[in-house]
Amino acid sequence: MVHNSISDFGGEKVLKPTGILIADRATTRIRNQVVPIEKIAMSAVKDWLRKNLRFLVVESHNKLIPKYRIGSNNLVELFQRFGEILLPLPTTTSVGVGFFPSTFPEENVMQIEKLPNSKSTKKLFPFIGEDLKIMRVKVSFQLHFKIAIAMVDQFDSHIGDYLTKIILVKT
Repeated sequence: MVHNSISDFGGEKVLKPTGILIADRATTRIRNQVVPIEKIAMSAVKDWLRKNLRFLVVESHNKLIPKYRIGSNNLVELFQRFGEILLPLPTTTSVGVGFFPSTFPEENVMQIEKLPNSKSTKKLFPFIGEDLKIMRVKVSFQLHFKIAIAMVDQFDSHIGDYLTKIILVKT
């Protein structure tokens, strides 16, 4: 079996970076001006990763793979016409599809997620990682929540440290 990383108390060693595919269609030229889509996107992705994943070393833990294609002629034309009018014309392209309004249980899960990922919680418990899972189960008329929180191994020197921190977070 080939391992991409070795996890151990005191920290993980990344052997093979994870690939992150960044793909979409984009307008690469507006009138006679070239838009450096790949450069803009790669910079934005790296900035987001650095700001949101505290222990990720973007340059060595990941390989960013850009896959951009030129947008459709109709979409390109709409962007070229931007400036002639105040707002770009609407298109049938969807970005960030979601549902609204959220249901009561969905709102509960989103509110619960904010606490372990808040800056104050990360300051109090720096060993809590960003990856967490929240499961909601309804039994009769009662809602139950199970939360799985990632623990960052560089903060634990042995199993006792790890278990102590789990108890600390639970209380």
